[in-house]
Amino acid sequence: MGVDLFEKRLLIVTGKGGVGKSVVAASLAHLASRRGKNVLLVEMDTEDRLGDLFETERIGDRIAPVRDNVSGIDLSPRTVLEDFFRSHVRIKAVYGPILDSRLFNYFFEAAPALRELVCLGKVYRLVEDRSWWTSRPKWDLVVFDAPATGHGVGLLNVPESASHILLGGLKTSALKIRDLFRDPTQTAISIVTLPEEMPVNEAELLHRELRGHGMPVTHLFLNQAFPERLTDQEASELETLDPAELGPAAQAAFGDARAQAGLRDAVRFERERAAMTAHYRTQIQARIDLPVIEIPFIFTERFGLGEMERVATIIEDGLAPRRRPASAPSQEVSA
Repeated sequence: MGVDLFEKRLLIVTGKGGVGKSVVAASLAHLASRRGKNVLLVEMDTEDRLGDLFETERIGDRIAPVRDNVSGIDLSPRTVLEDFFRSHVRIKAVYGPILDSRLFNYFFEAAPALRELVCLGKVYRLVEDRSWWTSRPKWDLVVFDAPATGHGVGLLNVPESASHILLGGLKTSALKIRDLFRDPTQTAISIVTLPEEMPVNEAELLHRELRGHGMPVTHLFLNQAFPERLTDQEASELETLDPAELGPAAQAAFGDARAQAGLRDAVRFERERAAMTAHYRTQIQARIDLPVIEIPFIFTERFGLGEMERVATIIEDGLAPRRRPASAPSQEVSA
């Protein structure tokens, strides 16, 4: 049986910068909302990629709706820390001078693990947040568009690392976050990569390290995949195309040397990208033990809501359980 991502409480989407994490995270949130889930989509100190994808106003550091059943928030470490003090100390006359002090600000900026732990603590509280009158979770699903790897494994392992040096309530909080991230009944982690050398190598390393830390990695999304649409013979015929042998429309389109050179370049590019996708698909299947969902390269000048919904449909098809075809009844063949 495959893992049903939409029955989890927390989906974490991670991968190397520039591989399309935000697109996958937004698509998963959109799919969950179509199932009737009340979804919260969480960014962390980003340039508001999600606002562009949902074609809505900028997603800020306060929860705001972006689509039906989907809300978003961009966690700013400073704002999250202020909220922490506000909820625990409550008296601004006490916590205000602390936050404004030069020593505290120097310490806060010099200790990135502290900023990350504060934000991960906020993610934990959002998952655990419950309605006071029904005691049901406020969010059926939280989708966390995690910061790019490079420090992605370190980010998700911050609670474990911090638990070794913290004491008291902070240590307890760090362990709760760690346990949530490792709980396969509540959490699923997906890796996004491209069919290119560095992203695939980083995805392999990320998968190995996350599994080594006991985290439930469930899927890999191969983004910007190129299908093999041309055979060798078709490519050869296009590269040696003689417009004189074609109709008037083709002669008008490819009648000059510049157009013919452009066609040859396009064919070569198509073939090279398809070969690269096939190569890294094989490498991923050999080295990363995860279900792979391919998302084709989408040619567009602007990636907005329509394109994101298209990706969501592709992901939905990829997540659908594959049914084995029924065996055809045997037939006797007479000589």
